[in-house]
Formats: sequence, structure tokens, C-alpha cells
Amino acid sequence: MKLRLHCMVYALLAAASLWSGCIKQALPPAVEFRISELATAPLRGKTIVLDPGHGGPERGAIAENGLCEAEVNMGVALYLWGLLKDAGAQPVLTRNSDTCLFKGEPFVLRGDLEARAAVSNAAKADLFVSIHHNSDGKERGERNDLMVFYKMSDPGCSRDVAREVCDALKERMQAEPASVRPGNYLVLRNTQAPAILGEASYMNYKSNSEKLSYHRTLNAEAQGYFMGILNYYAKGVPAVSFFAPSQPVFIEARPRIAASLSAGAPGAALDRASLKARLDGRPAVGLVFDNAGTVSFTPQAPLPNGAHEFCLDVRNAAGNAAQKACSTFTVAVPPARMSVQPVFAVVPSDGEAAAPVDIEVFDRLGRPVADNTQVELETSAGRFAAAVVETKNGRARAFLRAETCPQQAVITARAGDIRQRCTLSFGTPQEALFAAEIKDAGGKPVEGAALVRADREVSLSDAAGRVFDRVGSSGTVGYTIRRKGYEPVRVSVALAAGKLVPAGYRLQPVDRGVFFNRTVMLDAAGQSQASLPLLRELRSMIEHAGGTAMITWETLPAPTAQGRVMKAAEAKADLFISVFTGSKAPAAEYYYKSVQGAGLADAVCRSLNELKPFGRKTCEARPGTEYVLMHTAMTALLLRLPAAMNISARDAAASLYGAIGKMLEKSLSGL
Repeated sequence: MKLRLHCMVYALLAAASLWSGCIKQALPPAVEFRISELATAPLRGKTIVLDPGHGGPERGAIAENGLCEAEVNMGVALYLWGLLKDAGAQPVLTRNSDTCLFKGEPFVLRGDLEARAAVSNAAKADLFVSIHHNSDGKERGERNDLMVFYKMSDPGCSRDVAREVCDALKERMQAEPASVRPGNYLVLRNTQAPAILGEASYMNYKSNSEKLSYHRTLNAEAQGYFMGILNYYAKGVPAVSFFAPSQPVFIEARPRIAASLSAGAPGAALDRASLKARLDGRPAVGLVFDNAGTVSFTPQAPLPNGAHEFCLDVRNAAGNAAQKACSTFTVAVPPARMSVQPVFAVVPSDGEAAAPVDIEVFDRLGRPVADNTQVELETSAGRFAAAVVETKNGRARAFLRAETCPQQAVITARAGDIRQRCTLSFGTPQEALFAAEIKDAGGKPVEGAALVRADREVSLSDAAGRVFDRVGSSGTVGYTIRRKGYEPVRVSVALAAGKLVPAGYRLQPVDRGVFFNRTVMLDAAGQSQASLPLLRELRSMIEHAGGTAMITWETLPAPTAQGRVMKAAEAKADLFISVFTGSKAPAAEYYYKSVQGAGLADAVCRSLNELKPFGRKTCEARPGTEYVLMHTAMTALLLRLPAAMNISARDAAASLYGAIGKMLEKSLSGL
């Protein structure tokens, strides 16, 4: 039997590509595979990106006979390219030779992986397939699992493809065991299309170095991928098309949302029982499905003003899921009521005082209006620093510059069709007034800083860092300024009745501010709650320093490893720290290709060893293979601690906190 022209050409290309490496001369391809006898119409026009893993300086796994994974991946991809091309698809290779995609010096693996995903996104791929072969790190391994990973964030289409490919590869390769698993590898999570990554066999398995040297084996593997992809598309891929809302902004609090559904293949039917909807991440009930394939939804309760997302999931009767379909829109019910209130009833008529005026705007249901609702301001005396201000959480603050002579200012605020007036006097106030500007060490305004007097919070700083207070008489007043992430500032201010005393203060960050804008995901490894006291202490320290710390779970049942990885991804965490208490020997494990992970593990062990909490044992930094290390998008660490230590949970947390801070400081400085 002869394959069609494309298959023959690319089989020859595969042979040429691999001839220069360590693969032996090819045997004839298997004769039992006939594309001409297959119904390949479902593949026509589909853009399928094939990614032969590794290449260039990244050789991948090496078999005992010197066979290189990068070359095997390339051979399978070239055969698969030919099969898809003959079937009428539009296959695209991320690489077509033994090279890498990252062209900078020195080579950066992350950049190479990002470039592969970028190829797929630029091609507007219908499917992304990354081809790999595994290794357990041993010279001669005993494992020969077949594994197909699907994009973890897409348990619909990506998992459907993975299942079909796994079944077909299992049949063609006669592989046992075979499994479909969620994966969060960079090429999967950065690819917009449904995406899978196949590990068809282990390079270091005792007989594979010989089998994978033959092109018959590579062709059979390509056939498995091909049949899995064909079987997937033959079932049809349902589609969801939203046609309402037809505009991005609604003035109604209960907008109607509607979409048309298709089963994805001629004669196919939708599985109505599979139809699920989520509004802002929560299940939405009350869907209406008509016989014309239209589904509609109207919220039972009014939606808050602001942005919303409505998502639909559906499968067809053959079991395939639609690609994730969401409609985003904004509810902006017009203003119906407004409050305008000067912070000070009277301010000195000195031409300098800036009098704050607070504004609140509500809709007809009494809720804060949408953010960025404009409020126009006019005054009969003085002048506003800005004639138009915008709301945030329904609130806005304006500043009116005082006149130089006593008089009353009539202030008019307008939001939409609503107007509201208030008055403010320029003259001599009976109270003593205080205004302070709070900034950070770099001179930027600090929002949300609390001005505390007599153990009572009297004001929170606004977006400009301004806080205000008034007291009944002259005298020295003690204040404390507090803001999470900054050292508290205590000041004494001499206030005088009839005057507004201005001041300015700088806040110093805790621990140089290295935790600012950083999110750390903390995890009690396994099913044990033994490490929670340490993690809670660590969370408190990170939050005190201005960071965000989250614990993946605190009450049983514990989440799966996949659930922990997804939680870290949804939080967009910068670090993932997992702690297991009950290990025989202390160790800090990291993903073997993570430079930052290795540095953090080393710093954590050195910091802990200085305290000598393990008796004669010392903490060792080493590569690890735990799921959370392999699949978290951020730098990850798994700390294994003995059940008994001669230091408290707080001391252990402080040691860990210090090591994390040093690593973050290095990353901020670009080292």
C-alpha cells in the first residue's frame, strides 16, 4: 500500500530529519492504515497546530542507546502533519527542524514555550497538540505509561480531545496503562485553543530505545493521534453564539440574555440535560430552551451596577462539549438619588484651604451607581479643583478652594438627571480643623490609611492620600496613622480653633515592601492539617507586610492536587508554598527546571538549618516530582518537615517568611 503524496513526502522528511541524529534507518510504514477509506470530512479546514516538544539545546529525555526525545517528537509530528494534510486539515508545525523557537542568548526555556503557544494563537488554531515522550529519570526504567494531558482550565473541549486521542493511541500502540490527566503546563495554559499534551511512552523503558528507533513506531503513534483527532471532530463540536445583550451597557437591572446553540454536526442533537449556565461564577437557574435551539435567561433578582459575565456550557448527544462561551456586559442603572455633604461646615476664608465635599450617588433601587459615573459640579463661590469627578463604589470626593473673604458657597452637583445642593461657609470655624496628606516612601499617595485618635478611627485616606479631622477646641492632639504593609506613624499635632492645620506624612513599608502586590498561596500538603498552625502564622506575617496570603484549605475534606493548582491559578498567585509535616527527613523540593524555585528551596533550607530544629538532620534542597510542583504556573516549593521540631510554629514561619522575602527582593532587583 502506498500513502498519498503528502504522507510520503513528510515520511521522507522525517527520515531525513532523524537520519542525522541517533535514530536507525526506517522500516516500511504499517500497511494497514488507509486514509482513503476514512470519512475525513470533519477535519477539512481545521487549523491544527502540532508542537514537537523540545529541540535545539533542549534535547528532552535520552534513551540508553542515546536516542533523543526531541528527534522522536519531530518524527511523530512530521508523520502526523502528512496525515492531517491529506485529510484536508490545515496543520501547522511550531518547528520543522531540530531547533528551538527562542532566538535570544542565552537560551530561556520559558521564552521557548511561550513562543510555541504564540504560534498557535497567531494561527487562530482550532486545536493545539504538543507531542512528547516521558522519562522517570532512571537510566533503565520500568514504567511505560501512556498519558495524555488536557488544558486544566478547559475540562470541556480539551478533555474531550484528550480522551479520544488517548483511546486511539492506546489501540495503535497497544499501551497499558493509559490515562487522561489535567495539565497546567505553560504551552497548554497559554494556548487559547483547546490543547493537549501527549506522553505516548517512556524513553528510558527497557525496550523503547529500540522500538522508537524505527519509523514504523513513529508512524503508528502519528496514526493514533490522527484517529483520535478525527474521532473527536466526527462527533461534532457544539457552538454557542450570543445575540443578546446586543450592547455592552444596560440600564436595566434584569437584562435578558439569549444565545443560539448548534450541535456542531449535520444531524447531530444537543444534550439538553447538559446545559448549564453561570452568572458571575455562580450557577444560574431559570433557563428557557425553545425548539429552535435558542436559550434565554433573565435574572430573578436585580443585578448590581457594574460588570457581569454570563457563561453557557452544553454538550451534544455524542458527548462533545462546546468551547467556553461567555458574554460580558455592564449594568448601569441611571442615578436616582444623591447625597452631597461637606466634610467641614465652615472653612477659613484664607484663599488656601481646600474644603472636601463628599458625594454619594444611588440608583432607583437604592444601590451605588456603576463606577465612573460622572458628577458635574458648580459653585457660587470658591472654585473646584475639578469640575467633574467620577464615582467609585457610588462615592466621589471633590475639593473646593476657599475664597479670601467670608461668604457662603452654594454647591450644585448633577449626575444624569439628578441634582442636589448643599452649602459651605468661608469664614472662621468654631472647631479646630486638621488635614493631612499620607504618602509612601516614594512620594505616592497612600489610599486607605486610617487616621486614629483616642483609639477611634476618624478618617480613611482617599485616592489622593488625604485624611481629615475636626476637634472641638484648641490643644495638642495625638494621632496614629495605620495602613497594612506600613509601619505605624504616631504624631502629636497642635490644633487651634478657627484654623485648618495642614500636615504631610511619609509611611515606611514593612520589610522594604517586598510583599506589596504579591500573592502567596499556602497549602497544607496531602490530607493532614498538621502544618496549618505554621501556615496561619506565615499568612499573618505576609499580610502584615502588605501582601496577600491565601490557604488552599483549612477544613476537611482536602482538595485534590488539581484543585489546589487551579485555586493558585485563579488567584494569580506569585508563589505556591506547600508544607508537609510528618516527613522522616527535612527537605525543600522544587521543579527541576525552575531557577527561582531552586533558589527559594536553598534559601529556605539555609534559614531553617541556622535554627537547628531537626537535631542532627539538616534540610536539603532537591528537585521534586509532586503534581503541584510540576503544574503550578508560579514558582512552587514543597517543604517537608519532621513531625517533631524543637522550634515553635511561629519561629518556623518566621524563618520561612524571611527566606521568601529575600527571594522576592532579588526578583524585584532583577538579580
